[in-house]
Amino acid sequence: MPIDVEGRAREIAVSHLCCHSRSNVPPVAAILALVRAAVEEEREAKQTRHTSLMCNSLRAWRNAIVEQHSQDEGWRGQIHSIDNTFGMIQKSSLLARLVYCGEAVRTEKCPIHKGQWSGIGACEYGCGQTGWIPNDAARRPGGAK
Repeated sequence: MPIDVEGRAREIAVSHLCCHSRSNVPPVAAILALVRAAVEEEREAKQTRHTSLMCNSLRAWRNAIVEQHSQDEGWRGQIHSIDNTFGMIQKSSLLARLVYCGEAVRTEKCPIHKGQWSGIGACEYGCGQTGWIPNDAARRPGGAK
């Protein structure tokens, strides 16, 4: 369920009005910025908890398979597939961003790196050397296209 940022900002503003003199109340824009930051932090924390739960569940499932079927040749492929999946997440910047950050697949190639991974470092287009520009236009030089 989406969080009502404007409603939370109003609640904070009313709280400040009740507890402080009018001269000490921060401007509404400042309150909104604080609430937006808190909402984003909350969203990221939920994503991290969800991802941790999923990864821990997969590891527990893998361990249960190993415990019950370690000698069964038919299950070795399944165990290898689970291990391979965790290895791919660790090696792939894209897969890690999809799983851990909930980021959408990037659709625009960086004009410098042209869709090719180029190591770790800064890029004026914000691609992080992945070769793909983040979908968030605010991260591009000069803002949106």
